[in-house]
Amino acid sequence: MAPQKKIGSEFIYPIKYYNDLPPVQYPPKLLPVTQEINNSDSKFEKPSLPLDSISEYEVTTLEEALPYSALVDSELGMPLDLISMGLFDLSENQSEIPTSQNLNNPAKFDKTDLYLLGNKSATDKASINLSGQNPAIVTSAMMPPAKNQTVSNTNSSTSNPSKSTFHPSNSQTSLPSSFSRNRNQFGLLMKPGQDNSAKRPFSDFEDSVHGQKKVINQMMEESFKILWDQGYKKRKLESLRNPTNPRAKAVDIIPLFPNKKIWQNKYSIFTFDELPTLPLTDSEDFKELSNNRPNEDVQKLLDSGYNSCSLLRPREQPTSFGNNVIWVEYFLPESQKSVIQLDKKLASSDFGKSVFNATEHENLDFKLTKEYEFSSNILNSKQDFYLLSIKKNPDNTPAAYYCPIKSRFILKKRKPRTKLQSESKDPMAVSLISVSFRSPNDTDLDKESIAWKELGTLDPNL
Repeated sequence: MAPQKKIGSEFIYPIKYYNDLPPVQYPPKLLPVTQEINNSDSKFEKPSLPLDSISEYEVTTLEEALPYSALVDSELGMPLDLISMGLFDLSENQSEIPTSQNLNNPAKFDKTDLYLLGNKSATDKASINLSGQNPAIVTSAMMPPAKNQTVSNTNSSTSNPSKSTFHPSNSQTSLPSSFSRNRNQFGLLMKPGQDNSAKRPFSDFEDSVHGQKKVINQMMEESFKILWDQGYKKRKLESLRNPTNPRAKAVDIIPLFPNKKIWQNKYSIFTFDELPTLPLTDSEDFKELSNNRPNEDVQKLLDSGYNSCSLLRPREQPTSFGNNVIWVEYFLPESQKSVIQLDKKLASSDFGKSVFNATEHENLDFKLTKEYEFSSNILNSKQDFYLLSIKKNPDNTPAAYYCPIKSRFILKKRKPRTKLQSESKDPMAVSLISVSFRSPNDTDLDKESIAWKELGTLDPNL
């Protein structure tokens, strides 16, 4: 069984330890509001609007706060909010949709909107429509008299034709076409005759300070209920339906937080254009194993040979005709026995067991398979990569953490050496590395202690 070549394999390796903690991920976003001051001498008076009538919007999602776009599977649809969904749906008792007739009543408008329509003179330049069309100017003589209004009042109003009242025309007060659609739609267009009231209950929303506080309190209470009541969360997820994919099911998300424990590390990602072939595939033992064992066991052995039993040796050689030559040597185990032994040693958690203390004749041999060199420099400042790790909390709930990767390198197969390079002596050149395991002595422990002091106070388990 010939192994398949792996293309585009990557590995991550920490190289430095000096980065500070990240900045605040969600900085406060303040709305610059200036309160206008009334000036009776000005030609056009501007009212002083209360600051509490202005809403402040914030974006606090990870996707919007960071300059990268999140990828969403189109089959699953967009992520749904379990709390504020259906917040702005119309109430069941609100059977009528606002039309252009009842919008002419000034009592239907907010005070701030009434200022835009306000009682201005017909000769006032501010009453000119910005779109280039003349607004509808209706005098009291043109308006029908009210029931409680006498004819003398009408005549007195017509005696002074300069006083006119500004009323919006039908073209200005007509609702957009989107308002004339089905009242049950929320975010997605609904087919004629389709009713969504049975699927999702409506919620009353009062557009006032008291109404906003009430809705916010309800959202907070529901969020705590979803957080602590697993049964309620399960029913909430099961009640959600995807409008385009009926087979999609809502699932609970895993919160993503910055990993503060390893944030000070600086990581780089190295990508190989093509991995070398394992030398053990040419041995007689591997051929016998391929014939007698299932394909799953053979593939597991090959994957372990790449993932757990690879040695990378960085090389640098000075030259007299230019910059130093830098490349990486890739070593792989020469026999399947070396892969099995090394896999057992790495899986052993107790270093005092006999499986770790191998004898001298159990050395692991690694053969040089391929040499790689770095391709042209990449603009790392314009590329953003993250190291994601998922683990379980003490209460068996999943948690996800991320850490930035500052740089990326692509390694390609090294070009054949020139005649001048081949003639130069390389005393560090090797084609085989033999590794033996033994218990560390005092000299090894002292070297390890000095190395940790140079790196600073860092947990070696990270």
